[in-house]
Amino acid sequence: MIISDYNPEKLLEKRLDERAKKLEDASRIIGENSLNELNKLIDIYDEKMYIWLSELWEARVGGFYYSPSARDNAGFLPDLESTGQALQFIHDSGLCPDYKDIPEKLKMKMISFARELQSAEDGFFYHTQWGKDIPTSRRGRDLVWANGIIQRLGAAMKYPSPLDTKAKAAPKRAEHLSDINAYKKYLSQFEDPDSKYYVKKHSYPLGNLLAAQGAQIKAAGDEYVLCTKDFLDRHQYSHNGLWQEKTDYDSVNGLMKMSTLYSMLSLELPNAAQALKSALDVALKPDGANRIVYVYNPLCAMKEALKSVKVSCGEERAAKLRKTVLDSASEVISAARNKVLRFKKEDGSFSYCPDRSADKSQGVPVAIPNTNEGDVNATKISLCAVLGETCGALGIDTPRVFSSEDGRIFFTLMQERNDVK
Repeated sequence: MIISDYNPEKLLEKRLDERAKKLEDASRIIGENSLNELNKLIDIYDEKMYIWLSELWEARVGGFYYSPSARDNAGFLPDLESTGQALQFIHDSGLCPDYKDIPEKLKMKMISFARELQSAEDGFFYHTQWGKDIPTSRRGRDLVWANGIIQRLGAAMKYPSPLDTKAKAAPKRAEHLSDINAYKKYLSQFEDPDSKYYVKKHSYPLGNLLAAQGAQIKAAGDEYVLCTKDFLDRHQYSHNGLWQEKTDYDSVNGLMKMSTLYSMLSLELPNAAQALKSALDVALKPDGANRIVYVYNPLCAMKEALKSVKVSCGEERAAKLRKTVLDSASEVISAARNKVLRFKKEDGSFSYCPDRSADKSQGVPVAIPNTNEGDVNATKISLCAVLGETCGALGIDTPRVFSSEDGRIFFTLMQERNDVK
């Protein structure tokens, strides 16, 4: 793709100018050495990322493909999660910090794509390529991603959804959320050691399953929220703040999902100090991250643990705990950079595994298996999540990687594709 007025040096100059104030503020909090490490992390991201992303836009549908192999092979279509993550990337990276400024034709395409996938029957969102026979986590996540796309772009859902609490015509909730006793029974199955969602062994799959339904649990009412809290509180280990006895990538991955769920439900995370230490220990590990989420999850868990402490115990207590992270700021940032680089591709994208992208997402096919390529999920995680959660854990504003000029180029590339002119 040739851009007539593309000038890498001017682009870099514009970026540095637009992020200067945030970096100056960050330096006062994390110090000069840590700021140098932060700049090294930011430097791994360049315009190749958004050029790559623009080529996954499908204007005839109004959404983004998950990866190049999905775009280039029959049987795959753009999906809500990839489109929602692309929107987050556009916003968080600095390409377009205000969703209102996305070009109107592009915005309307995405709104239409999301709205038309909603079922009038149950209010959930279903893709043509997957149908309705999909896992609970896939259904729940698509509901959340669709809601995010539609709301961020200033529109409304076509029909009432399971997230509605006041609509007279709101669809029935899922069976296990229709009655509190049914919900208690639903949760009790995760106490079975033979379950693939056993709380003491498989905290990440369980946390993912529950977090995917977090908005639905909240919409069901306070009784369901408190029931969730009671279940999770009872099974957490006090010595490490985790739901598994050993502290490692696996158990801290579980913490990330669980702590996110606590935040979604406005609940206090118990044993937050121990959870923070566990996440920090794993974040500082120099190796073992064979999935890009293993880089992101400990950082996110730290941020969520500190958020919980701030809400429940106040800023002073959170600041004391954050000092533990700040004392290791340079090492945390350097470790994140070294690990995330293992997933970077020549075209500027990032893959889910070092040598390939995941070919399934929440149990449904999204790409050709064993393809060494980047994907939207991993690329968004590599920048928005790794950089964003690192800054969140350190208590600093996240610098924008790209500038308004990068945004202009990105939207020009999108508008040149297919039939959007």
